[in-house]
Amino acid sequence: MEALHVRLKTEEAINAKRDILYTEASLLNLIKRIQKYREIKSLEFKTKILLKTRLKKLIEEIVTLKKQLPKTKKPGAGEAGENLGKITEGRLEIELQEIKEKLEKLE
Repeated sequence: MEALHVRLKTEEAINAKRDILYTEASLLNLIKRIQKYREIKSLEFKTKILLKTRLKKLIEEIVTLKKQLPKTKKPGAGEAGENLGKITEGRLEIELQEIKEKLEKLE
């Protein structure tokens, strides 16, 4: 194979060297970013493992605590606490009317 030489003007040679140096700098910056990304992913993985183990321990403690707490009776179908917590439009209107009546008595 025969060697082929191409002659470049001084300005072209300087521009080519400049482009090569910019490319090398870009590649080095890319390598730094990849390394930083790997560090962050490693830290994220370690943090997730730590969180998982702590959650597991917390769940075990909650289960143990539930076993130690006394059992309570839940209100049955006919007991007084049946409708507690249920907010209906009719109930709201009744409560508003009662509040208005109390305000009128105070005046």
